Amino acid sequence: MVQVPMVSIVIVSWNSREYLARCLRSIQHWVTYDHEIIVVDNASGDGSPDFVARSFPKVRLIRNDQNFSFAHASNQGMRVATGRFVVLLNPDTELIEEPFQSMIATSQADQSIACVGPELVNEDRSHQPSVRHFPRLADQTVILLKLRPLLQWLPLMKRYMTEPPPGTGPTDVEQIMGAVMLIPRAALEAIGLFDELYPNWFEEVDWCTRARQAGWRVVYDRGTKIVHTGGTSFRQVLTIKKQRWLLTGLRRYAAKNWSKKDRLVLSGVIPVSIILSYIQLVIKPR
Repeated sequence: MVQVPMVSIVIVSWNSREYLARCLRSIQHWVTYDHEIIVVDNASGDGSPDFVARSFPKVRLIRNDQNFSFAHASNQGMRVATGRFVVLLNPDTELIEEPFQSMIATSQADQSIACVGPELVNEDRSHQPSVRHFPRLADQTVILLKLRPLLQWLPLMKRYMTEPPPGTGPTDVEQIMGAVMLIPRAALEAIGLFDELYPNWFEEVDWCTRARQAGWRVVYDRGTKIVHTGGTSFRQVLTIKKQRWLLTGLRRYAAKNWSKKDRLVLSGVIPVSIILSYIQLVIKPR
């Protein structure tokens, strides 16, 4: 009889060898119960796949011949995962304790929980934003017009970024960050995989939205901490390309969830945002 692992850990990696090695070693150290690790490599040029095959032979390695979107590559890993719970884990994360058993216990306490996310912390263990509300036209307009640093004080921006206060237990939220998501098998089968029309932005937001619309809960477990460096793959991509990903993802999300009026306003904001991105690139080249 084949034993089903408790957890399948799916890691999508692109040119993240140094961080991936640290991530895998931390899993090796902290996760001592039955689990499987699936690394989906998106055609890295830094030797990552050979390194994983050589240094972590028990890891199931999927070698892609191109840099697919995060949604596509995550789906590849989730399709072959066999665990009772699937954990999506960024390669630039590091376990500093055993986090998954607590997250599993939270999930098992209520069968309507679709996913659980931990508190993300920086390398110095300071808090990192781990929760957001679903995007709306107003807050996304502020972001697209590059005004977020100046207008953080606005109630609409505070709403977008507000998190449960420290000391609270597992709490219902609208969306958790895609850096770490624990999903029970039943929820994955009911809600489905990521929408692969998202190009590296908003795919986890869309998944949490679909979950909540279907009556499932999205839960933030601040009692569990995982280090997240953040943006290690994105920093390798030119600003204009990242802007294109952002806009394509936001258009897709808006088409599925916003009113016709809001989508029309967004279509007017987008050209201005593109112009501002080019100006930003001239002022501060990437």
